[in-house]
Amino acid sequence: MFEYIKGKPVSVEEDKIIIENNGIGYIINMSERSLMEIMTKINNLKETDKIKVYTFMNVKEDDISIFGFANIEEKKMFSKLISVSKIGPKIAIGILSKADPVEFAIAIINNDVDYISKYPGIGKKTAARIVLELQDKLIKEDNNLKNIINNRTKNSIDKDIIEEARIALKVLGFKISEIDKIINKASVGAENSQDIIKESLKLLSK
Repeated sequence: MFEYIKGKPVSVEEDKIIIENNGIGYIINMSERSLMEIMTKINNLKETDKIKVYTFMNVKEDDISIFGFANIEEKKMFSKLISVSKIGPKIAIGILSKADPVEFAIAIINNDVDYISKYPGIGKKTAARIVLELQDKLIKEDNNLKNIINNRTKNSIDKDIIEEARIALKVLGFKISEIDKIINKASVGAENSQDIIKESLKLLSK
């Protein structure tokens, strides 16, 4: 219902923030990672400045809750996670408190059940189900991704790994024109696609 809420931060707690917008105080549940990012922004705010939080409204028979995200990448991964059977918003936000959304997406693509199962609320069976239900969705967003994964050479930076990073960034919602401007610079000194993605996100946020 709401893409984001922009307003004045009133208070920050362990797992939530209250933002005032037009006289209404919204309680927004957030991951630890997002809260840390938001706190950094708050510390640099002027008194009249506002913060922007991407949101997802969860409506149940006996409860309406708002979940918030400091960046669009985390919101996209949250939406994918809650589409998996038996994973609700609280489990998804718990995962994202510890997991980098980009690295988590790559783990799903690469069928890395061991990596996925180390996060809160996820055992090996749940990790396998996440891969089963999300891997094809991610791969189908670009037909070249499956071939890139199959042909990937470990411990080397080559065109396939750079292309894997490019596609992962596309999956996370960035335009190809934006990605192509920074991908070569981001790959300098990188050891794997995750390094390229992390550096790309820094450059894209500037």
